[in-house]
Amino acid sequence: NRVSFTAYLIACLARVVADNPHVQAYKFGNKNIMFRDVDVSTMIEAEKGGVAIPHIIREANKRSVRDISDEIKRIKTHPEQSEQKSGKFVKMATKLPRCVRMIFYSVMKKNPDMLRDKMGTVMLTSVGMFGNGNGFGITYMPLHTLGLTVGGIQTKPGIVNGEVVPRDYLSLTIAFDHDTVDGAPAARFTKDLVRIMEEGSLMEENEEDEQAKAE
Repeated sequence: NRVSFTAYLIACLARVVADNPHVQAYKFGNKNIMFRDVDVSTMIEAEKGGVAIPHIIREANKRSVRDISDEIKRIKTHPEQSEQKSGKFVKMATKLPRCVRMIFYSVMKKNPDMLRDKMGTVMLTSVGMFGNGNGFGITYMPLHTLGLTVGGIQTKPGIVNGEVVPRDYLSLTIAFDHDTVDGAPAARFTKDLVRIMEEGSLMEENEEDEQAKAE
């Protein structure tokens, strides 16, 4: 029973954001509103070839990879259980003209709690799963401060112990709202995110939790 790779990326993203809460801050006038927990907004394809639905993984920074993976699988099977799929806002938004949606977005920006409730605090989009090659993108973020676009995995030459060997590389595009996050903190965040993904410590933590439950 494998865990979702997207779930692993969400768990890594949430843990690093929790350690660097300023990267998910919402600008509210002259102040930055920061949240303690990390709610990750992502897209889930319930039907192959169908339209992906938005879903928010609540308090992802406190949850295991397995727990997040189980929720993603549950929403794929039962998309009506997603609060974003069943909510009135999502149903209404698809029928409204863009100009009306933009007005509604501007209203939400004046209410950080409402914004978090409807949109989460950060977003993750996977484009690599829908095709071959690297895959990258400029994340569209009308409301979020931080967005992560996950591209494809491609095999390229790499240096290991002084030798050139085939290595798998994952393409990531990280977008920040620089009105809120400066370059240096953004660079430190990116370094921490790459480190935790490469270490695989959350997968080891996940295996330890499952072994404990089995005992």
